[in-house]
Amino acid sequence: MTRRFLSIVLALCASLAAAAAIRTQVMPASYATGIGNEDAPILYVMMEVDDPADAGQLQGITFNLQGTTTLKDVLRVRFYQTADNLGLHLKDAPKTLLGTHRVKRKDAVIRMDFADGACQLRPGKNYFWLTADVSRRAREGHLINAQMLNYTLARDHSEHAFNMKAIDGHPFTGTQIFLSECLLAGLNDDQSRYWRIPAVCEGRDGRLIAVMDKRWGSNADLPSNIDVVTCYSDDKGRTWSPRQTIAGTPELGGDYGHGDPGVLYDRRTGDIIVCVVSHRGFLPSTPDDRALIKLIVSHDNGETWDAPRDITDQLYGTGCPDPVRSRWWGAFAASGAMMQTRSGRIMSVLCVCEKEEDVITNYVMYSDDDGETWKVCPDCICTSGDESKIVELSDGRLSVSTRHRGGRFFNTATVDAAGDIHFGKQQLCTDLTEPACNGDYVRYPFAPKGEQSRMLLHTICHHPTDRRNVTVFLSEDEGKTWLDTYRPICPGRGGYSALTVLSDGTIGCFYEEDAPAETGYIGYNLRFVRFSMDWLRGSEGKSGAGK
Repeated sequence: MTRRFLSIVLALCASLAAAAAIRTQVMPASYATGIGNEDAPILYVMMEVDDPADAGQLQGITFNLQGTTTLKDVLRVRFYQTADNLGLHLKDAPKTLLGTHRVKRKDAVIRMDFADGACQLRPGKNYFWLTADVSRRAREGHLINAQMLNYTLARDHSEHAFNMKAIDGHPFTGTQIFLSECLLAGLNDDQSRYWRIPAVCEGRDGRLIAVMDKRWGSNADLPSNIDVVTCYSDDKGRTWSPRQTIAGTPELGGDYGHGDPGVLYDRRTGDIIVCVVSHRGFLPSTPDDRALIKLIVSHDNGETWDAPRDITDQLYGTGCPDPVRSRWWGAFAASGAMMQTRSGRIMSVLCVCEKEEDVITNYVMYSDDDGETWKVCPDCICTSGDESKIVELSDGRLSVSTRHRGGRFFNTATVDAAGDIHFGKQQLCTDLTEPACNGDYVRYPFAPKGEQSRMLLHTICHHPTDRRNVTVFLSEDEGKTWLDTYRPICPGRGGYSALTVLSDGTIGCFYEEDAPAETGYIGYNLRFVRFSMDWLRGSEGKSGAGK
């Protein structure tokens, strides 16, 4: 064995030993960004040092963009270090910029070298993020696909390769570019790590209003301490107003939890109506000590909000004049999109425990006077259901989609001349495979001139057992069939999702995205994206040029 060969072998062994002493995990920081976004997180890197003797300086990293649709979409990339793994909040969180690189058309492989002493790896976990500036001329539906290749340590001046692997069973597919995208609430925003339950609608003048749960102390449902929070966007979801609390304090509904918001823009009055559940929560509820159902109304397009108004006595439990519903044990209205028919009737679907046993049935609640008074249809929609969404079909019938493990339950109702609602028999649709998770179901009202739209949109976690792969489905025959050109919004772990159709024909999706972490669940980021019908139907998306 020659000395040269021996030195190569020894160097290789030292490199492997150093790599083994530093465990490296790489995950997508997010599966979504928007045209023109700056500092969009695309990769999350965790490097764990076991032995203090192995701690040292990280001198540089190498990564590639070879899976990116076109490098013209990426203007610049940056590499940051943060103190923890709770997310890269670029406006607020302390961070250290280690390197930056302006991307050129031939930059498929990029090397970043750090200044001496800029990045000291310490014993334990060290956290890093790769971000990208997205061109304003990028095209909707294109991908930014970054993969880390290797890193250099100062102590041995050698490169240590890292093989990209599937994380939690999901391969790296890249970060998708949407017409617009924004993180509305993330881990540790406003001193809360637990944000959940998205709802969104378009109000007057194209303003988007988002509503969500701010959960204090834990991710648990009511009766935990939960506030209802809202914000709005006047640029189609690119940026959002500061968050404001509209329920959950002594002045705003009472000093107990409020949550699970549903939202609606009332076309007749211009009001924004939010329906929430509060106090005891659903399963702990009894006829005498109930989960309270309340309405919160804004008369100025989401700027200010009335105090929550209790409508529980109109719906169920002790105090309800209906002899059957007065004995119901618990109820709440599903979060996400409420619905208004063409005649102006406002509708949502109740989850109901009719008896002490926690078997959930579903009933429609509706108002014909813009939310002042409420009735409940006596026909049961689903006898083994959960959160449900309702749409009006082109012929005036109603369609309800209900959460159910393995598929969705659907039921169709007719409405007679007196306005009474009559449901048929629930049926299981296995085309929309899901793990029993709340999604949204809305009508897409735009159609060629002289025609009436028969398009319906549905979001679900498209997976048989796990909350992952938040996906938008399209039906062009009012739910009889669902097209194979469905589009994943969040291919990794996710949760609840909400939809709204904007007045320009684009579509907004507000959803729960599991925050990146090297082990297990640590909470959700609430993220909004906007996309076109062209992209959803599988054709070329829109360019950002000129926007």
